[in-house]
Amino acid sequence: MDKTGGTGGQLILGICGSLSARSINKGLLQAATSVLPDAVSFEWGDIASLPHFDPDLQESEGDPPSVTVLKHQIERCTAILIAAPEYNFGIPGVLKNAIDWASRPAPSVLERKAVGIVSASPALPGGVRGQLQLRQNLLYTNTYVLPQPQFAVGLSRNKFNPDGSVHDEKTLRKLADYMQTLIAWAGVVAQVGIWPGTKPDERHVF
Repeated sequence: MDKTGGTGGQLILGICGSLSARSINKGLLQAATSVLPDAVSFEWGDIASLPHFDPDLQESEGDPPSVTVLKHQIERCTAILIAAPEYNFGIPGVLKNAIDWASRPAPSVLERKAVGIVSASPALPGGVRGQLQLRQNLLYTNTYVLPQPQFAVGLSRNKFNPDGSVHDEKTLRKLADYMQTLIAWAGVVAQVGIWPGTKPDERHVF
């Protein structure tokens, strides 16, 4: 059952790092909406409409409306699920742009937020190098990425339909397990505080 737009007490915000209409990574997010527990709903985050990050613009005019919407979604969600392809051993620029907007100014809405990362690729590794770069970006923002398990779907041609949707039952079962783990992780993260006496903009200075 698709939980998009539901009214459950817990909310997963889905962000896709691909702008392709037939993206297999968007297909992973769509599949996630069908395997969520009854008490959890799903909402899509739009990063395609964000302008290029410009600190001068943010300082002089504040956040553009599309950035304000995304930040509000991040604030109110229980956890974020990011699905992103791997481009040139890294993450797509549109996804990095969204992180740059969301992370400023400090304290950012990404601070102490639970995040899950999934990826799919026609290649055997499944996008794990892009996941590694994304973890590095989110380490700086003090965003709590689910440590294990990793979820990367390789050889996607055998598991996805031409429209990007998932047809492989094993992938769907593993995705359901991953979502259960992410929801549990969000519960753990909710109990974690920052170091006593540490201001958010000083946490990287020792």
